[in-house]
Amino acid sequence: MEATPSFELPKDCEKLATKFILDTLLEPKVIEEPVIEASPVPEAIAAEPLPPIADESDPLPVPLEPLGLPAGKKYFRVREVAELTGVEPYVLRYWESEFSTVRPTKSRTGQRVYSRRDVEELHLIRHLLHVEKYSIKGAKKKLQERRQNRAGAADQLLRQRQQQMLKELQGQLKELLQIIRGNPGLHAG
Repeated sequence: MEATPSFELPKDCEKLATKFILDTLLEPKVIEEPVIEASPVPEAIAAEPLPPIADESDPLPVPLEPLGLPAGKKYFRVREVAELTGVEPYVLRYWESEFSTVRPTKSRTGQRVYSRRDVEELHLIRHLLHVEKYSIKGAKKKLQERRQNRAGAADQLLRQRQQQMLKELQGQLKELLQIIRGNPGLHAG
């Protein structure tokens, strides 16, 4: 008989450590603009930063008040999130079960640990439910619409960048053709 290798699932603390390491490794590489893999981007286009994606197609009727997360802090315990958002911890736990976009990890001691993105998402959920008076179902729908609008805006921005790059490339090719046509000895063959 062959001995099967033993397989052990990672412990909760190992999951959190892995998440922290991955977040730390990925943090400096936050991509705010779409990456074009086809060819190198001309320097004129690459140097120009992308404007932030505004969700102007679906603005919130009541402006979202600033959250005021501490700078440099990546992870928050449930009590801290409750204080920041002004919601009781049991409500946060309920929202976790209702909104799939909020997925805290658990620490070695079994406490929930929320990422900055989770806290920002909970802040938006609180705004939709308590300020704009959406139902849970309505808030889910609104969040889905906002994600789709942002994805559509990013796609549109990428298309605009690609068109700009293609026009620039077309101009460069026309210049090369003029140079070649102007010097008939260059392309003898």
